This record gives sequence, structure tokens and C-alpha cells, in this order.
Amino acid sequence: MKTRGKRLSANFKERLHRRCGISENVFRLSSSAAFTGLHTFQSFLSRCGVHLCRLDLSGVVHLLDDKAFEIISTYCPHLREVNISGVTGHWMALRSFGESLPSLQSVIYKDMVNAGDKSLWYLFKATGSRMVNVDLRGCRRMKGRCLRLFGTALEQVSAEN
Repeated sequence: MKTRGKRLSANFKERLHRRCGISENVFRLSSSAAFTGLHTFQSFLSRCGVHLCRLDLSGVVHLLDDKAFEIISTYCPHLREVNISGVTGHWMALRSFGESLPSLQSVIYKDMVNAGDKSLWYLFKATGSRMVNVDLRGCRRMKGRCLRLFGTALEQVSAEN
């Protein structure tokens, strides 16, 4: 891992793994004393977000909003898998999120009862043809129009109400 031209020490990597769960370019964030809000999230991703391939935000419920989508899309350009369950956002935030992550292949957006077809359409508009795995269980307002955006690469869709 490198950060802004500097090499991170092995001790720092070990502490990062113990406190934040970073291992093999994977980051899982959960509600804990170490996480206090968007500023902490932004400062963390500004340092190591470029190295992440997978990001799991399912453990942070009701702490992140539209701004989190902007932060992720700015600092994590190489994400392939993302779990954004629990992060609420307007359709415009989801649109910019989907458009700015060209290598995104897997999205989990479970139990988002307020996410409608319009939000999901804009989330998958740019990346739908490359999606491999999509989990939309619990999205009660989804009617299914966004499913037309997926291409032949799609292997698994979970969309129960």
C-alpha cells in the first residue's frame, strides 16, 4: 500500500487491519467508536481508498447519506464490489456514484425500502451492462424497470420483497 508517494509501515498496516478490518484490499466499516461520521470516513478513504477493490458499508446504518456516495466515488475509483446497504441517497447521488465507478461489477443494496425504480435506474445506468452480481432484496418500491439495464455478464440477481 502506498499513500501519496509514501510507503506505509508494516506496523501501520497491522494497526489498520486490527482497527478497521482492512485485509487484501477489502474494507468493511461498522458502527464503532473509531467511526464518528463523514469527516472520518472521508479522511480515511482519501488515504487508502485508491487501493480498495471491495467496500462493505452494511454495518454503518443511519450514519451515512448522499455525501457518502460522493466521497466513495471520489476516493475509490477502482471498486469492483460494494455493499451500500444502509446508506440512503437521492437519485442524483446514486447517478453520480454509478457513473464514476467504471469497474463496478457487484452491488448489494439490501433492505432499502425507500429506494425506488428511478434511483436504481440511475445507479445502474452506466454500469448495468458490466454487472455480475446484484442483490436488491427488500427494495419494496422497485418495479423492475431497472433490470432492463443489465447485460449478458449478469450471473446472479436477488430481488425479493
